[in-house]
Amino acid sequence: MLELDDIQGDILVGLQKYYEIFLFFKIVDPLLLKRAVRLHVISRITSARVAHRRELILRSRKGLGRKSIDPLRGLNVGFTKDGLTQIIGAARPALDLSFERGADHQNTIEMLNDPPRPAWILEFVSDRIDGVFLITGAHRSGVTAQCNEVLRLFGAAIKVVYSEMGKTRPGAQRGFEHFGYRDGISQPGVRGLTRRSRPATSPDQGLPGQDLIWPGEFVFGYPGQDPSDAVKQGPPPQMPAPWLRNGSYTVFRRLEQKVPEFRKFVAYSQGLSA
Repeated sequence: MLELDDIQGDILVGLQKYYEIFLFFKIVDPLLLKRAVRLHVISRITSARVAHRRELILRSRKGLGRKSIDPLRGLNVGFTKDGLTQIIGAARPALDLSFERGADHQNTIEMLNDPPRPAWILEFVSDRIDGVFLITGAHRSGVTAQCNEVLRLFGAAIKVVYSEMGKTRPGAQRGFEHFGYRDGISQPGVRGLTRRSRPATSPDQGLPGQDLIWPGEFVFGYPGQDPSDAVKQGPPPQMPAPWLRNGSYTVFRRLEQKVPEFRKFVAYSQGLSA
């Protein structure tokens, strides 16, 4: 049984992302931040239960042929290693090595073949980043308004280091990424959450061909995959601290998609195979 009310919506389900603001911040006053989170923000966080319910509603609307978009707003938050240190203190437990190293560590850069830190967006590396808010919705105006409300609630507790708004492609390209493929087509199903379309004949699949994965592969506190049997459950991931339960790791990466070059490569490859 997944504790959906305690899992953030973007971990297992996904928020409605016609528009999304990534608001990276530095903690200026940890005590003031914790007070704001406790009084104003926890109740506004979009849980996996709310995100899942919204997803079911949208699917039912599509099934009825209704194309209008409800203004469903979402809010999630994540903290970096520096942010956790600001909140908990220097004696906090160490988490996964890749998380503790961070994206700008030389080992991480070499492993992912990333550009060096001096080549990154200047604003993104202008100061220490302690956390990020994910603010999502169906309309730019609504997402912007919610972002302003978050900034008002936190006040002097945080300083914005960098923000960026993303949006889906317009018109007939909505739902397709820039290379032309439908976005999310290979999204795995999660046991305990994803509905089985053929439970009698395919009990280990959600949609046809969509394998169901044990939730511990995505969120702390639940069984993971058995390394020798994809169907059986394995041990849950190790948690250095009990407060990690129902949490997860997130990665923010900006990827450049070279569409004309990709299409030329595909055309060249097809010519060779012919």
